[in-house]
Amino acid sequence: MASPFLVLVEGPDDREVCKQLLRRQSDLEILAIVVDADLDLKSRWAELSHKIRTLGYETCPNQPDPHGTIIVEENMPLLGVWIMPDNNITGVLEDFVAALIPEGDPLWPRAQQCVDQIPREQRPFKEASLPKARIHTWLAWQEEPGTKMGEALGKSISIRTQ
Repeated sequence: MASPFLVLVEGPDDREVCKQLLRRQSDLEILAIVVDADLDLKSRWAELSHKIRTLGYETCPNQPDPHGTIIVEENMPLLGVWIMPDNNITGVLEDFVAALIPEGDPLWPRAQQCVDQIPREQRPFKEASLPKARIHTWLAWQEEPGTKMGEALGKSISIRTQ
């Protein structure tokens, strides 16, 4: 039997995946959606809430709840929506992880400065990827260089958990 809990993350086919899961998995009880706000929280929510309404959720609010949006409707899976980094501001997953780095970490300011000092015309990445470049630079300087963000949360890398 399939699990009654499901977490979906951002992807190009997110609407169709959600729609198909809601139609086919009758035992689905909880659906969680986690996406990046990217550069515009309002437009991201407008896009996402439209997709949620097309899935059949009639009470989707016009604005996300700052503490996380929970939608409870009869005959529908409970739906939770979180917009990275903190459901209140623009940003991405990497901004969330950066906020977990303890104050006073000596490498974090250096990683930020190192990336920021690259002249814009020499950066092979887009401006929107700046948080990714910063956090991955910081991760590259840990005891196990190149540890993935999710793995860093479970290892001894100095990340706040509360």
